[in-house]
Amino acid sequence: MCHGPSLGGVEMAPPLTGAEFYSNWSDLAVSELLQRINQTMPQAMPGSLSRRQDADIVAFILSFNKAPAGQIELPTDADALKTIRIVPTD
Repeated sequence: MCHGPSLGGVEMAPPLTGAEFYSNWSDLAVSELLQRINQTMPQAMPGSLSRRQDADIVAFILSFNKAPAGQIELPTDADALKTIRIVPTD
């Protein structure tokens, strides 16, 4: 809701797609994005989502940005997520 229906950002919520998203997250581990979501989202109740919910949100963001899908559900384990990098698809 805060980032808009097309994840383009709304008011204080930054875009989670396109050049601005990649300028902030490119070449970082997926674990870093999951950790940011875990600690700061949702804005009204930071940290209230489960690790699975955080991973599902990350998977949605990556899918929306046309990242290639894996063979399995995105893991919640930080060590496993450290091996996956965010790379621009365009």
